[in-house]
Amino acid sequence: AGLLSNMIAATVAQELRLHGPAFTSDAACASSLVSIAQAATSLRAGVIDCALAGGVYICITPEHHIAFSRIGAMSRSGNCLPFDERADGFIQGDGCGVLVLKRLADAQRDGDRIWAVVDGIAMNNDGGGEGPMAPVKSGQIEVITAAWEDAGRDTAQLGYMEAHGTGTTVGDAVELSGLTEVFAGNTGIALGSCKANVGHTMSAAGVAGVLRAALAIHHETLPPMANFETAKPELELQSSPFCIP
Repeated sequence: AGLLSNMIAATVAQELRLHGPAFTSDAACASSLVSIAQAATSLRAGVIDCALAGGVYICITPEHHIAFSRIGAMSRSGNCLPFDERADGFIQGDGCGVLVLKRLADAQRDGDRIWAVVDGIAMNNDGGGEGPMAPVKSGQIEVITAAWEDAGRDTAQLGYMEAHGTGTTVGDAVELSGLTEVFAGNTGIALGSCKANVGHTMSAAGVAGVLRAALAIHHETLPPMANFETAKPELELQSSPFCIP
């Protein structure tokens, strides 16, 4: 039973003597973000008062490497270089990241250390395209816009964007194109991806990006993109609202 993915959350709840909902989300590399969004929604609704949400990924068998190599997603050079002209795919990384989430007023009341505030959330699927793994620009624009509307924030306030940034040809191009359209009126937004540091941690990839963004806010520092040299010319980064530290 310990090998069943649905036991992961149940085991944590048992060990920490937690009550309330305990379940595992499987939404591929969005899994940990879906978990965070579900927790935030439950907190907003008053269903729960505190949540542990995140993701874990450990690659101990070769199946994923073989499958992603067959579709050309794995880096032959052994490096993940998001948005870089040398990028040739991603590498896999192992990781685990968990957030403790509470309503802001409750965290302030309890004297908790507050690393960052989640203002807005949104989820969708960009149904269509060339397959379930191929990104669609319109879907990305839709979900980013929805998240900002949910937050009630002006997009002019954005100073840093933690991207999915897989280092794949199609993925980086579609993501940057969608972001450029949403934030067309901005300039000088720093762009980054933690996959340049730790690789693609699959079901833990989303929470890794959230942690990186939260730490950037906490330390008031724009994190540089590891190993970045020159952007792919076809991305037209220089004419976008973004720059890569």
